[in-house]
Amino acid sequence: MKTEKNGRFIFTAIIVLSTLFSCMPDENERISTGQQGEIEQLKANAVFDWSTSKPTVVKISGLTEFPVELSRRLNLSDAEGHVYYSGFHPISEDVEVSLVLPNHVKVLKLSFGEIHKEGEIKGGKVNLDYLLEVDDSDIL
Repeated sequence: MKTEKNGRFIFTAIIVLSTLFSCMPDENERISTGQQGEIEQLKANAVFDWSTSKPTVVKISGLTEFPVELSRRLNLSDAEGHVYYSGFHPISEDVEVSLVLPNHVKVLKLSFGEIHKEGEIKGGKVNLDYLLEVDDSDIL
């Protein structure tokens, strides 16, 4: 019985003390920078942008003279493998896709079946195609 009263007393004391001390104002609540003025007077650099993403237009030139109809899944991803677009497209048609990409993405990777290419983002645009680079090293 006595330990029950002691437990209640300690519990009540903790509640009362935490309530009293939690309502105390912080001594370091106001930090002075030494400058006085209104927030409206602050100016940001004209080229400063809070945005963490950028609009990007991806243009893929199709193989209009391709003799066979061939459709595959087209994936557009970054160097880390994050896919930003995926869809089925015929190889003979041009494709234009508007994406919003994180600012740190500088290169997009195209995957179309066994075709894998990279394109650098310049001025919010990337131009890609399905043509493979041919190496003449096997010709005698």
